[in-house]
Amino acid sequence: MPGCGPPRSGTASVLGRPLPFGDVAATLRAGIGCVPRDRHEQGLVFGMTVGDNATLGVLDRLGRYGFVPPARKRALATALIERLGIRTEGPAQPVSGLSGGNAQKVVMARALASDPKALVLVNPTAGVDVRSKESLLARVDSAREDGTAVLVVSDELDDLRRCDRVLVLFHGRVTAAFPAGWHDHRLIAAIEGVAGEGDEGAGPPPPDGPTTPAPPHRSPEGKRP
Repeated sequence: MPGCGPPRSGTASVLGRPLPFGDVAATLRAGIGCVPRDRHEQGLVFGMTVGDNATLGVLDRLGRYGFVPPARKRALATALIERLGIRTEGPAQPVSGLSGGNAQKVVMARALASDPKALVLVNPTAGVDVRSKESLLARVDSAREDGTAVLVVSDELDDLRRCDRVLVLFHGRVTAAFPAGWHDHRLIAAIEGVAGEGDEGAGPPPPDGPTTPAPPHRSPEGKRP
């Protein structure tokens, strides 16, 4: 969906309009925001500043014919820094000088800068501290409340708890489905292949409470309407 590559099959649409695959610029114009899996390889340009990274996806909205007024870009970057609670010296600070949690907030800020119709989040809280995780997920909640559709792809249970529905996929095939209210042990069993299908979140948790397994071999995918 974010345009990073063409799928083998299937289609997608945003507000009834077909979504172009394999074209990042067209996907952005269609209203898709994305937090990629790896901020180091895909999410940030480490030779640029915090402000440059945060506004990279909306430069066409800030100026014309390739010219962007510095004051407009600085104003938007400052607003995004405040919105995401990014701890930085300011828009001019090199993004390479930020902590992992604040760097991930910059990636989230860029995804939200265009006021997207849909957000695709891939492991959105990977490698961040607890406080940053809570802040990032709170921003996801705010986006949903503003009417943005959110698709979460993650193997972190905390990323999925806010989802209205969770699908477990294996080799591109849905193997289980859970509505909101699922119990950890049942979702983990489906991820590990112990349970063949979702049980709609029914039943009490085991006496000793939820457990934390080794990294799963299957990836659950949560999505919101």
